[in-house]
Amino acid sequence: MTKTAVPIIKLHWLPYLQTYCRAAKQQVSADDTVLTQVNGTVVDLLGRRRKLPVESGDVGMVALKLRPIGMHAPIVTINQLLILMKQLLLTLTALHKQEWVHRDIRIDNLVHGSKGWVLIDWELAGPTGQPVFWNSTYLPSEVNAGQMPYTTATDLWQVGRLIQRFDTLSAGATKHFANQLISGQFMSAEDALAAMPEK
Repeated sequence: MTKTAVPIIKLHWLPYLQTYCRAAKQQVSADDTVLTQVNGTVVDLLGRRRKLPVESGDVGMVALKLRPIGMHAPIVTINQLLILMKQLLLTLTALHKQEWVHRDIRIDNLVHGSKGWVLIDWELAGPTGQPVFWNSTYLPSEVNAGQMPYTTATDLWQVGRLIQRFDTLSAGATKHFANQLISGQFMSAEDALAAMPEK
């Protein structure tokens, strides 16, 4: 009896993306950038179907080497909140341009690393426009358990809810911006980024 090699599993998305953004001197800056990496290698966001490397003779076994990429950090000033918002929207802009959504944006899935805020926990990510199969208080009620498709606007809804968590900081323009995100007034993360308040 001969052994049959297990085929390499094709992935729709790499599950552990490290999305790094830079904040200049802890101030919101126009030259903040977004860089999506896995293990130090820039990810081709256009390559939405990827294969993990398998050594010859491994019979389809794949080992993921994970390492810490940041830590949870407190948000205590309005400028810290604005930096988080800007870096998160930069990440979502890159993601949404590829017609993908994260679907689990909340403070527990944001850690602070050496290059800024990192969006983690990508196992629920998928193509835009698909229904979700779970219930969560982090989803609009009409999207829960597949009632309506999950779109890029739903990612932005989650960003708005995240901002509302910091209601003692998000007064005035920031609170208004959160309400705009929740009510679906932006067509994309890029539009939201352009309308983001400075203070």
